[in-house]
Amino acid sequence: APPTHLSAKSASPQKPVEGSIAAFELYCTGYMHLQKREYEEAREDFEKVIHQTREPRPGTPNTELARTLEYHGDACAKLCDYADAEQSYKKATELYQRDGHEQEENLARIMTKRGDYHVIMNDKVRA
Repeated sequence: APPTHLSAKSASPQKPVEGSIAAFELYCTGYMHLQKREYEEAREDFEKVIHQTREPRPGTPNTELARTLEYHGDACAKLCDYADAEQSYKKATELYQRDGHEQEENLARIMTKRGDYHVIMNDKVRA
């Protein structure tokens, strides 16, 4: 079985996705594709995980789903699909915010990514 808590430096998933083993395997495969710069494959895998993972009740955090959405946004941004990247980053931000101060680093990282691609798109109003 793959380890569930690896550091980001090791280029492996940090936490498993809650739910089925199949979703966790897709998450790991998607992360591997992302690290190998196989962005279309990564996007497809993360989309499948997102569809297999239940949306948490309002106010309930789900860091694993937030991380999956963030990685999906990363793959979309690399494919210049900024609309889908924005949507995934926005959903991830909403989930991270439910966890309060524990997720400040994750929120800052997503906001930086969003700002970066708004600059790339020359969207100075939103950046």
